[in-house]
Amino acid sequence: MTKKGKWMVASVVLILGLLIAGFGCAPATPPTQEVETLNFGVLAPISGPMGVAGVDIARGLELWADDVNSRGGFDIGGVTYMAKAIQYDDGGFLPAESLEAFQRGYQRDGTKFWMSTGVQAINEPIAEWSQANAPDTLYTLWGVSPAISPKYPNIIGTNYWAINAAPYMLYYKEVLGVETMVNMTPDAAFGLDSKTWATVGARAAGIEILAQMNFPLDAPDYRSVMQQAMSYNPDLIFVNAGGALQEVAMEAALYELGYEGLKFETNFDLTAALDKMPESYLEGLGNPNPQFPTPADGEIPYNLYTAYDEKWPGEWADHAQIIGCIIGPFLETAIKGANSIDPEDILAWLSANKNNIDHPVFGKCVMTGEAIWGVDRFLANPYWYAEIRGGVSKVITTLPIDPFLTTYVDTTRDVLMEAGMLEE
Repeated sequence: MTKKGKWMVASVVLILGLLIAGFGCAPATPPTQEVETLNFGVLAPISGPMGVAGVDIARGLELWADDVNSRGGFDIGGVTYMAKAIQYDDGGFLPAESLEAFQRGYQRDGTKFWMSTGVQAINEPIAEWSQANAPDTLYTLWGVSPAISPKYPNIIGTNYWAINAAPYMLYYKEVLGVETMVNMTPDAAFGLDSKTWATVGARAAGIEILAQMNFPLDAPDYRSVMQQAMSYNPDLIFVNAGGALQEVAMEAALYELGYEGLKFETNFDLTAALDKMPESYLEGLGNPNPQFPTPADGEIPYNLYTAYDEKWPGEWADHAQIIGCIIGPFLETAIKGANSIDPEDILAWLSANKNNIDHPVFGKCVMTGEAIWGVDRFLANPYWYAEIRGGVSKVITTLPIDPFLTTYVDTTRDVLMEAGMLEE
């Protein structure tokens, strides 16, 4: 070999040696963490006469998923899971449409985490089907339902809807002196739930219901319906779980009829209402939504509504808080607590920690329901998750809650049995 050839070989060996030495001295590069998607489905009335509320519910899931992902998603067992929000339309609380949407989400999309409304007509068929065909799902509904029973271990409820009316009833009775009321419920699939929970609250508070009246969701003119309600001369007209558009129309009908008594609506589009009646008529309304939280109400509610207003400026927002501030953070707490995305592991963690669940919005919560439903998969807390804001919330905390709770539990059991919603 020539000198030139020997020099070239030596150079190659030297370069390779330096490269090997260099790689040996360099700090090891950490492996990239695997990133996957975790589906969260919301079953809501995206279409139909309750579409305004359904879209709002779905937006709550979207905002919650955005928030989770902005904080890095879920870090479970060395894998990062980014939340994906998927909306499934139940056609306006239609049982067949709801079940089909749930089946499609599970079988086609692999969605195992679900958030839904508290409507018994849609929840029980889904509970039965999921128990037989999709036991590896976790189905969380807002409200309570006979679907929350030992027969369906994958169903979790919150007390959002069921106890939504009760503190208001106590407030009307103890503070405003209401003795009688007319309860207005829609002629829709959720009418039974609506009627039941208002009845529970009124009976527990000691308010006499003079009449139980149904109203159609698709009627643009509610003057005749409200005229009939007024004929009972009640202290309070309670419109329970209608829809933002319907309740504005009903409030406008009361205004045109000259009604000056107390009234309550559970969903209220304040902007739309102001187009139909003066602001002075809305003073004292039980729940004039939206009332956007202030920073003093907590970081998560404040951020949710701020993000909502930025994404959909000027649009109605009320039900978004159910997912964004109640169910979403609850599921996030449970998933991270269990350090698993397996619903069975999460249910086991919830059962083991049922008396010490640290909800990021409401603080210490418990899983209970044994007094009525015989299960510990019913999420509750000392403040009942009541969506009471403003003056009512400040007053209600001074009322005798503990004695009322005992009466409420007993009344709930009685009314549910009367309605055929609870087995002996």
